[in-house]
Parts: sequence; C-alpha cells; structure tokens
Amino acid sequence: MADKTWNDFLDNVLPFANAPKTIAENAVRDACKEFLDYSFALRSDFDSFTLVNGTSEYTLTFTTDGIATASGQYEPIAVVEKSVYLGTDTSLWEITEGQLDQRVFQWHQRTATTPSHCLITWDRKFRVYPEPSANSSDSVTGECYITVTQSSVGVLDTIYNKWAEEIGYGAIARLKRIPDQVWSDLASAEYFERKFDMAKHRAKSIVNKGRTELPSTVKPYDDIFLIG
Repeated sequence: MADKTWNDFLDNVLPFANAPKTIAENAVRDACKEFLDYSFALRSDFDSFTLVNGTSEYTLTFTTDGIATASGQYEPIAVVEKSVYLGTDTSLWEITEGQLDQRVFQWHQRTATTPSHCLITWDRKFRVYPEPSANSSDSVTGECYITVTQSSVGVLDTIYNKWAEEIGYGAIARLKRIPDQVWSDLASAEYFERKFDMAKHRAKSIVNKGRTELPSTVKPYDDIFLIG
C-alpha cells in the first residue's frame, strides 16, 4: 500500500479555503492526525524486539506494507487489545496509566523475569511491567493503533481512499480559523468543524464495531459508510 501526500488532499480543501499550498498541507496533516488519534482507524504490526534486563521502555518501529516510522512518519497510539505476546505463549496485557498509579500493586517498583503487562505512554513509547530482570530470548510481537506525526509527508492510501473528504473538512475548518486572511470565516469554520466531528465519530463507531473482526497486518477500518 502506497502513501498519499498531503498535496493529494488539496482538491477537497482549496476550493473552500484558498490558502497557500504549504499552509493548506499543514492543515491537512494536522486534521489527519486528529482524525486518527480519535478514531483509531489505522493499525499495524510493529517490528519484533527482545526485552533487555533493567529496561522497561522501548521505541516501536513499523515497516509492514510500506509503513516506516524510522523516519518519523507514524507513531503508536495504543496497543491493540490481546495482540501483544512475548514469544508464542505469553500474553502481555494492556494496562492503563491510572492502574499503574494504584499503590497497592506497586508496578513501578516491581521487577520480574517475564513481564505481564504493557502500554503506550503519553510520549508514544512502549513500556512493559514489571520491569524485566533478565534479557529475553523470545521476541515481543503485536499490533498498535497508529497515527501520523508532525513530520509525516502523507498517509496510507487506504485512509485517503475512504476518508479524504472528511479529513478535508478538518483542514478547511483549521484554515478558516486563521485570523485576518482572505479565506478566514469563523461561521464557515464552525460548519466544517461539525462535519469533521461527525466523521470522526462515525469512523470511531466503525472501529469499535470491527475491532475483533479484522485479520492481521496493516488494517485501516474502512467500512463502506462515509460522511457526505
């Protein structure tokens, strides 16, 4: 699957907010990130890695089907439920930041030969708990919901093909909120924001409906229903 650049979205944007190309492309990128952050509409296997004694935090990379985060194009949002394994038999269960803060379990103080839990932190790192007390011979494998970054130059064409117009709504709203420009229009911005919010909610509902139904590898949640 190939990427579509932010320029590819502009046919859905510039007729409504005729901003300079670079400004418009940045608005598309930011709208796409908000869309994916909210909807969890894109997921991917991450590259396998092994655990290191005394190290609980790792940086995930994604090189499946053309996704490459080594150059900062995508980053994880959260692990996919029941997808992360150490070796073939040991599940690493997702834990929340709130659960980590519960003193009764003392997650931050505990160590173990084999961790039992994992999460994606606020700064997009992958953490395991308890902290490994030995190097692992088995690899950690699994999937994450992913999003674009501020450095991204585009997004997978499967997202573009299903949601380009809707992501365009978010870009238009952003552009129209920029003050003192010929394309500025607060009332129109609010209109496109409502359409963008509807699209995000629809995409999220599709994800929630289909979370247990999709096969492996890179998966956009691309139901036939679109916001018009």
